[in-house]
Amino acid sequence: MSITPESIPTKRVTGARVEDRWTRRDGTPSARHGQGMRYLARYVGTDGREHTKSFRDKAKKQAEAWLRDQSAAVTRGEWVDPSKSAVTVGAVAETWLAGNKAKTAATAASYSNVWTKHVKPRWGHVPLAQVDHDEIVVWVGGLTDGTAETTDRKLSASSVRHAHAVLHQILGLAVRSKRLRSNPASDVPLPAMTPTDKVFLDPAEIDRLGRAADYLTATVRSRIAAGKASATPAEWSAVEVPMSPNGLALRVLGLCGLRFGELSGLRVSRVDLDRRRLVIDTAVSEVSGRVVVGAPKNRKSREVPVPAALVAPLRAQIADREPGDYVFTTATGGPLRRGNFSKRVFAPARDLAEIDGDATLHSLRHSFASICLTSGVPPKQVQEWMGHHSLTLTADTYGHLFASETDRAMSLLDRAIGGNGGDE
Repeated sequence: MSITPESIPTKRVTGARVEDRWTRRDGTPSARHGQGMRYLARYVGTDGREHTKSFRDKAKKQAEAWLRDQSAAVTRGEWVDPSKSAVTVGAVAETWLAGNKAKTAATAASYSNVWTKHVKPRWGHVPLAQVDHDEIVVWVGGLTDGTAETTDRKLSASSVRHAHAVLHQILGLAVRSKRLRSNPASDVPLPAMTPTDKVFLDPAEIDRLGRAADYLTATVRSRIAAGKASATPAEWSAVEVPMSPNGLALRVLGLCGLRFGELSGLRVSRVDLDRRRLVIDTAVSEVSGRVVVGAPKNRKSREVPVPAALVAPLRAQIADREPGDYVFTTATGGPLRRGNFSKRVFAPARDLAEIDGDATLHSLRHSFASICLTSGVPPKQVQEWMGHHSLTLTADTYGHLFASETDRAMSLLDRAIGGNGGDE
C-alpha cells in the first residue's frame, strides 16, 4: 500500500486553543505582526485531524466562541466535518430532487418548480456552511413583501410556505447526511395563511349541478353553444333528459369525495357495486402538458362508499367496458383532464344551475366532507374516506364543521345521563 501525504492524519495537537499569530509568547510582535488574519483557532475533530479557522484582529472573543462550539460538538458526537459542509445547497438539492421521484409525478414536478423559481436563485450557489438562519428569515420576509431580489412581486402566504418548505427539506437532508449539525431553516417565522371561504354544496345542489350537466350534454353540441344557451333554470330543469357521463362524474365527485385526478384514474375493475365501494389506488395528473398515471396523493389506496342513488347509473356507465378501461373518458377515450373538464363541463353546469360562482371542482370534494360531518359520520371515518394522512389535517380543514357534531354528541350524552340543562 502506497503512502501519500493525504493518507497521513494531521498530527494531533494537545488541546484546543486560539493562537495570536501577531504576538510571540513573550508579548513582543511576531514577524507577521499586522499582516493577514490575527487569530487562529485549532481543534481536533472526531476524524483525528486538526481543523483550524482564522479570525481578524479584535475578534478574539469570536474565535474563542467558535472554538468552544466546535469542541462541544466533538464532545457530544455532533461534530460535522467542515469539508462536508463546503458543498453548495444546489448540490444537496440535486440529491433531494432525485429522491422525490419516489413521490407522485405531480408532487415531484411541483417541488422542482418551486426550487427552480424561488429557492435556487437565492440559495443554490451558497455553501451549506454559510447558510444562516437570520438570512433565511430575511429571505422569507422578502418573498412575502415582494422585496426579495429573486422576485418582482409579493408571493401568497401559501407560495412562501412552499418555498420555505423546500429549503427546509433540502437542509434537512444535509443534516441527515452529516453535512450540517442542525437545520438553519427551522423556527423561521412564516406568513399566516388567510382562511379561504370554502363553498359547500348540499346533496340537492350537487344533484342540480349534475342535472345541469345532463341537460347541457343532451341539448348543446359544443362549448361555444353552451356559453350561448338561452334556457332559463325553470325551463331546463323541467326537461327530462337521461343522466350523462359528465353529470354522473360531477355527482361522484360530490357524493364520494374523490379528488379529480382520482376520478380520472378510476378504472372499471376498481368499481365494486355489490359492496358499494370504489377502490382508489390510481390518480391521473398533468405534468408539463402530458398525462401521468400514478398513485393517489399520500401514495395510499383507500375505499370510498357509493351512495345507493349512484349504483344504477355507475352500473350502466361501466356495462360495456373492460376491467382495465377508465370509467370516465374524453370523447377520444383518454382520461379526463382537469382544465378541460372544468372549463367545458363544470363551469357551464355551475352557471346554468345558479350555483355559487366561487365554487370549483374541488368544492365538490369539500362538499362530501361537509355532508359527512354534518350528518354525524365520525371524523376518523371521514379522514379515511377523504384519504387524509392524519386526523389533524381533517380537523384543520373542516374544524368549523366539528362544532355541530359536538353539539349532537352533547345532546346524546344529556339523554343518556338525564337532566334538563339547568344549573341546579
